[in-house]
Amino acid sequence: MTTTMIFPFDGKEAQAYADAAEDRGEEVRCIYPDMLPRIHSEAFLRAFVTMGEFLQASHIYCPAASVHHFMRKLIDDHNLPIKVIGNSPIQKAMDEHRALMARAHELQPLAKIPEIELAGILKVAMNIYGESCDEKIAAMIGVFDDCATQGHVVEIGCLAGRTACVLGYMSERSGIRSLITIDPHSAIEGVQKDSPALMADLTNEWDWETLAAMFAVNNVFTINHTHARCSSASPDVDTSAISISVLHIDGNHDYAAAKSDCDKFASRIIPGGWLILDDYEWAHGDGPRRAGDELLEDRAEEIERHFVCGKALFVKFKEA
Repeated sequence: MTTTMIFPFDGKEAQAYADAAEDRGEEVRCIYPDMLPRIHSEAFLRAFVTMGEFLQASHIYCPAASVHHFMRKLIDDHNLPIKVIGNSPIQKAMDEHRALMARAHELQPLAKIPEIELAGILKVAMNIYGESCDEKIAAMIGVFDDCATQGHVVEIGCLAGRTACVLGYMSERSGIRSLITIDPHSAIEGVQKDSPALMADLTNEWDWETLAAMFAVNNVFTINHTHARCSSASPDVDTSAISISVLHIDGNHDYAAAKSDCDKFASRIIPGGWLILDDYEWAHGDGPRRAGDELLEDRAEEIERHFVCGKALFVKFKEA
């Protein structure tokens, strides 16, 4: 078994590596800063070698860039039988940034906003738990380039808030009235009855109160945002006075629920507005596809165009 020393063991990065190593079955020894002499002292080398031999460590992980650089040179200079894991943390961060910018360059024609702005949105959104891929998010951003702005942005089904934070930003950027989000954050409402039993077991395992709190934290900076913690089918949700510019349906994926959301909310989309129906292509059921296909057929004369991206159905309604 590989034994890795984490030095210095302090801060978020060190703890994250320790947690991941435990999941991999890797044996880890956490070396706190006060367990060794200061790295520039003459006593450090002997103390480090002694500790490595005692722990029978073959690798060392250094979450601080300065320590990583020092340890790599020390090990090379003295031909020590231990390997420094990975690149320098700062090099890793720069590599991640380059990859992010490359991805933003690829997705920019879909998002239709400057690459650096798109990269910023993706960095924030993809660090929030969710299942919407970056391609879908880029297409979601892109609809605001060709969208009537007199209505609201409405999202049904929020989970931890990955897409809500994007919709909130784009709503403010585009001068749209506000973002309205609806999610009961409840196992009873979230269970997928049409899907395999495994999906029901999954939603029953989730801590919905924590998910609701995560959503609130992840959208704390969203401006002009109203959240309703209830079912989209609740009589408390009155759509009669709501006009919608962009509607994102990502609630319960059972056919009856997806159909109800389409009937209740898509009818409030104003000319020139958009519907985004999540998981139109879905491995665990066909509720969104059936509801989406019926909408495409029933309202064909009102629809300007539609396409599928990131498993979601995007529908643009004709201008008045």
